[in-house]
Amino acid sequence: PGGMQPPGPGGMMPGQGGNGQPKEESSTIGLTRQGTFLALALDVAWKGLMHDALTGLLHEGLIVAKATTEMAAGRPRLHHLAAALHAYVEKHRNFPRGAYDRLSNIERFNRPWAPDQRISWMAEMLRYLPQYVDEYGNDLGHYPLGIQPNQGWNEKSNLRAARMLVPQFLGLRSPEPEWHVPYPKVTGPLAATQFVGVAGIGLDAAEDLTINNRRSGVFAYDRVTQLAEITDGPQNTIAVLQVPPDYKTPWLAGGGSTVRGVPEKDSIRPFLCETRDAKRGTYAIMANGDVRFIFEDIPDSLFQAMVTIAGNEPIKKEELDRYAPLIPPPENFGAAKEPTPAPPPAGAGQPLVIDKNKLVGRWQFKPIPTRYTEFTADGRVRTFYVKDGKEIDHDVGTYELSGDTIKTVSTEVGKQEKETATTKVVRLTDDELVLLTEEGRQAEFRKAVAAPSAAK
Repeated sequence: PGGMQPPGPGGMMPGQGGNGQPKEESSTIGLTRQGTFLALALDVAWKGLMHDALTGLLHEGLIVAKATTEMAAGRPRLHHLAAALHAYVEKHRNFPRGAYDRLSNIERFNRPWAPDQRISWMAEMLRYLPQYVDEYGNDLGHYPLGIQPNQGWNEKSNLRAARMLVPQFLGLRSPEPEWHVPYPKVTGPLAATQFVGVAGIGLDAAEDLTINNRRSGVFAYDRVTQLAEITDGPQNTIAVLQVPPDYKTPWLAGGGSTVRGVPEKDSIRPFLCETRDAKRGTYAIMANGDVRFIFEDIPDSLFQAMVTIAGNEPIKKEELDRYAPLIPPPENFGAAKEPTPAPPPAGAGQPLVIDKNKLVGRWQFKPIPTRYTEFTADGRVRTFYVKDGKEIDHDVGTYELSGDTIKTVSTEVGKQEKETATTKVVRLTDDELVLLTEEGRQAEFRKAVAAPSAAK
């Protein structure tokens, strides 16, 4: 009645299975003959898993094809990498950590992962490159290519990304055999990089945890360099250098693959790989985003002054321009696009209300793992270091939490003057705390799983 369609056999409605459930679609193949021709008809049930798998493969195929075409075109790409690094620094006011701060776990007894078991700083650059900025420029919670930052770079979840060619990570005239590199215990070739972050002077410079060392460079495995800490001037300081193809290593790999120091003698020699104006040398990206060509005959003293962030060596502009001339971007160069501003979140304009219970506890300062800050439930705060298994207080005081603002009044141990500071809570989870200081610096902490020592 009422025009309703009658039930099918057994009381089932059309489109239902034997248990009254919706009938599952299936793929069919039909073969018909028309004269001397055979016609094949394929009707595919485009199911969710199949759709996702094929869409992912097609998307990946397009990326590979575009990257290969870009490499063959011979267009300059170094300025895109320089612009991407500059965009990152402008956004964060610091440079990325040399190797991602991968969280440890109880199965490892909370031992830290080695740098070469983590993803590299170059993964942070992807979202600011032209091919990814529109989709990922504002999405800091996800990485392009499905990179899982808290997994090893060579684990199954990240290997697909590790095989993806990124043209901006290769030299301009790099031939196809140099685009990929084999790696022990990994099946198939991996996409290479011919650019590395500069760690300073000394082959062990990347292991440096402090910025008090006059030999320190922009990058280190476990240190984040703030822009304000480059007292030699970002325009005088090298952040990234091109290396010869003999050194080709996977761009996603942390450790020595993507961060290196310069030797103490003949410092420029390991980096010689290009020719300009009939002279050998290498390309450098400066900490302010400039691109320079470093000639082979640059004095060791000048080159070493350029790879440190706070060496206090005077650098004369005429000398800099003579041995490392500025390379302007090519005509009609499009700098790294700014990501389209994200729409304001619901409740934007309202102060963030922080749960004090989440704030209470010990927080480990990510750039310096021996430094901790502790907030107590009764409003006390202290900063301390761990040395030889003992906790050494640096400053102690009190704090007040109001909305998203922490006001502290503290005194450095051994001094009488009280210091007042105000910081904003940018992010607070069960495991992570990010603060923004009055100077505009971002400070990142992780929740300490346990007290580093019971001794004081």
